[in-house]
Amino acid sequence: MSERKPPACIAILGAVFALAGVGILLWALSQRGQAQASESWPTASAEILSSELTESSSSDSTSYHAAIEYAFEVDGVRYTGSQVSFGDPLASQHARASSLVETYSAGRTVPVAYDPDDPSRCVLEPGEPPGAWILLAVGPFFVVIGLLIGFVVPRHLAQSRAAS
Repeated sequence: MSERKPPACIAILGAVFALAGVGILLWALSQRGQAQASESWPTASAEILSSELTESSSSDSTSYHAAIEYAFEVDGVRYTGSQVSFGDPLASQHARASSLVETYSAGRTVPVAYDPDDPSRCVLEPGEPPGAWILLAVGPFFVVIGLLIGFVVPRHLAQSRAAS
């Protein structure tokens, strides 16, 4: 009797998980690098132009977003921004998004950190946000799960079929 191979969909699922993990990890490292760089950026006074809590729902979850728009000047040039922080994994939770909208209410004047080489790169909360490490853990977790699905599960299935 010939040995049947596990369905290719298992290997594809494993590859999808692993690639998603690599993507998450690369994005998290990029956000972390920007967050760390922003700690040494100069600051200016920004006026909060608008601040609102938005909601988006899917069939199984609801996420929230603090849509904050601000304006500031550097060397007589006006810039606008909407970045609150870099890589905040908690920003889509209702409590965190609501807190940001309250903290950065329209009409307030707050400090904004900006990249001296490109002031259009700006952020209200420089540095790493609380919980930033979560994204650095999620990426490798997905890679490991992908490798397990792609390599260990098919081998286990093949051994089980061979034994029966």
